Amino acid sequence: MKDYPLEIDFLYREDVEGPAILYSKGHHAIDAFKKRALQELEGYPNKIVNLQARMPEYLYAKTVGYFEGRKRVGYTLSLSKTPLKGYFPVTLIEVV
Repeated sequence: MKDYPLEIDFLYREDVEGPAILYSKGHHAIDAFKKRALQELEGYPNKIVNLQARMPEYLYAKTVGYFEGRKRVGYTLSLSKTPLKGYFPVTLIEVV
């Protein structure tokens, strides 16, 4: 299986201020992931409280674009609990 660096990405929702989900490609150690996520959430004190109360999940994901008309305006993740063709492993935590 491919090794991925521990790099945190954010997913946003329209109904939530700030990031809603933090994830990193690859299945990372829980403590290392949460420590890095805390660093990335500086400036979002309410999100830090939510992060500390939750546990990350090991899932599999595929990026999926979303469109307005024919123009892609962003992307989201399609998630699975089991590995599927075209999906990569992720460590993910919701902070809403």
